[in-house]
Amino acid sequence: MRMRYTWLAVICLAAGAVVLAQAAPAFADFVGPIQVTDAPTSGGHAEVLNANYCGNPAHIIEYPYGPTYCSGGGSNEIWDVRNGASGTSTPIYANYNGNRMCMNVTNNKYSSGTIIQTWNCNNGYTNNDWFTWYCNALVMKGCWIEPTYEPAGANLCFNVAGGFGTGHNIILYSCNLGYANEEFNEN
Repeated sequence: MRMRYTWLAVICLAAGAVVLAQAAPAFADFVGPIQVTDAPTSGGHAEVLNANYCGNPAHIIEYPYGPTYCSGGGSNEIWDVRNGASGTSTPIYANYNGNRMCMNVTNNKYSSGTIIQTWNCNNGYTNNDWFTWYCNALVMKGCWIEPTYEPAGANLCFNVAGGFGTGHNIILYSCNLGYANEEFNEN
């Protein structure tokens, strides 16, 4: 897994100062765990997004990276993100128990508190399987993830419900840029 960074230099000649700021991480396609950026480690392992018990469907939860392998094959912590550049819409899926399982907005319900789950997407993607990554290192350490097809003005992001904690659900919640429990990155 790799993360590329683009550096932006701003030179203020009039003030005689040089400011160097890190711009947004430029995600390429990746396959791997998605880390909850600032979550405390558990037993030395980063906290990542996990499809609870390899279910179909399964709630997405914060969980210590294992990796955990499902009895039917594959892993519920290894996510495939294509076209993952900041501002690009993509399904996010794991392959386990012989199925492609997409992260999904439960019941197509775009409101604060809705649980993010996995749903079988072997036969294609629905609107509630599409998400957009946004990265701005000037504002936060990680990236925030929004549902692509949320209603206009909904302003919802992935959020670790109730703050950090192993087993906490990932939900949609009103975006609060800079809140640590809304920051994610490739591990």
